[in-house]
Amino acid sequence: MRLKQTIYLVLFVCCLIIGLHQSWYHGFVNSYWLFMLAIVFVGLFRLDVSKRGIPKVDAFVQSQQQSNKSTSQGQSTKSTTKGNAKNNPKRSK
Repeated sequence: MRLKQTIYLVLFVCCLIIGLHQSWYHGFVNSYWLFMLAIVFVGLFRLDVSKRGIPKVDAFVQSQQQSNKSTSQGQSTKSTTKGNAKNNPKRSK
């Protein structure tokens, strides 16, 4: 996560917490602008993430997929066959 994304996320959380506090004591109408500001920061965060992506997460996912492939190749797999109408005695015609 980049510094810009972290700042957007922190500002979102701050506006949300302050907005909840203000709406508790002064009502939702008086704290509406804080909730709108929080939504703006979430939008900016999501816009920045979609522009840049998160390469650390992608690298982590790729490493997990590679480790899953290596462990699945070492294990023996059983072949399973699907039962049909002849092999299934509970099925009635």
